[in-house]
Amino acid sequence: MSKLQIIPTLNYELLNDAGEPVMTHEQIALCTQNTEESVVKLIDKYRSELEEHGAVGFQIRVLKAGKGSTKKHIYLLNEHQTTLLVMFMRNNEIVVKFKVAVVKAYFEAKSWIKDRESCKLEYKNLNKLLKDTRTEFNEETPDYIYSNEANMIDIMALGCKAKKYCEINDIPRESLRNNLSAAQLELIDKLQKYDEILLTSGELDYATRKEKLTTYKIRLVAKLLS
Repeated sequence: MSKLQIIPTLNYELLNDAGEPVMTHEQIALCTQNTEESVVKLIDKYRSELEEHGAVGFQIRVLKAGKGSTKKHIYLLNEHQTTLLVMFMRNNEIVVKFKVAVVKAYFEAKSWIKDRESCKLEYKNLNKLLKDTRTEFNEETPDYIYSNEANMIDIMALGCKAKKYCEINDIPRESLRNNLSAAQLELIDKLQKYDEILLTSGELDYATRKEKLTTYKIRLVAKLLS
């Protein structure tokens, strides 16, 4: 009987010093059904080969132990290091499936990071364009103008304001974007870009932009579902 395969998932907030997504030795051990000790030994044995693809990262995790605490050394491997390490493992059905799953996991992680960075950049661009456009039409831009714009897009993409979404999903407000799916980030990114197009065309009226953005969002969702 085949063993149950555990699909690797990456924590998109966990990056190495080069800004790359990484996998911990704990995840590798779990997904290949090896002990953490054996994976650490493998990393130590082939460290020089692994470091041809960058320094092997690590983090120190503090674990509570009774009234005291203990520290655990967590290795962080980038895509090339993870792939190479698994090549050094003895092949079996689980390891072979893990090799395939690793490629998919890192591809999705890199795609998510790209979407997240684009979303962050467009947010800054939108705020600047909003201020510049209003200045051009001799309109002031108080703080609530920016929050109204952000709320409008968040409601369209998430179904509610960012603050409410964080409360419902128990997410720290400052980590909202880091807890969104690739699809959610892509939708926010496209709405922000379309909002910029409307502002560039001189469409300053908030209600009109909201109406046009709503129509655009319906088309986007319909395209995704088709």
